[in-house]
Amino acid sequence: MFQCRHFLQLLAPESACELDVGSHLRLDLQIYGPVQVWFTSRSGSAVQLCSVSGRDVDCSPEYAKRVLVVGNTLLLMNLVPSDSGNYTVREEDGTLVSVLNMTVKDVQQCRTWMDEFGTVTVLFGFAMLVLGVFLGPVVVPWCRYQFDRLYKRCRGSSCGQGDEPGENAVPLKEDVQINMEPEG
Repeated sequence: MFQCRHFLQLLAPESACELDVGSHLRLDLQIYGPVQVWFTSRSGSAVQLCSVSGRDVDCSPEYAKRVLVVGNTLLLMNLVPSDSGNYTVREEDGTLVSVLNMTVKDVQQCRTWMDEFGTVTVLFGFAMLVLGVFLGPVVVPWCRYQFDRLYKRCRGSSCGQGDEPGENAVPLKEDVQINMEPEG
């Protein structure tokens, strides 16, 4: 007879998130038994963040004031960019429970870019307004003069030398008003 042994190994869930500076990380501990929470920074250094056993929480000194456990959720308050990295939850025997890869983004960098973009937009709009104010009195009469010349040229070519519009010419406002007056 052959004996067969099977081992069942569950894979720990892995997730990723991106949070803003000053926000709070909510880390589900997944199980109600005693666990250890480890933090591995982007540089690769690992530190035990805390041990949680029921309501007893024992955190490393640099995290003690920022960690709170509510129910089965660990809260890391007031995030800073150096909090970016992997958060690993392990049972006391070392069994992997979950892994969270978190990135803390600096909101100030985004606002600085938006401020510069807004400034460029305002300056462009102001420049166009100034350009319109100074060139408007010159350009508008010039354009009217050019349209009048074009109109007279087109009217003259379609009508010959007379004042009456030809077959294909569009009547002017003056022509329409003249034709609308009753003959007496």
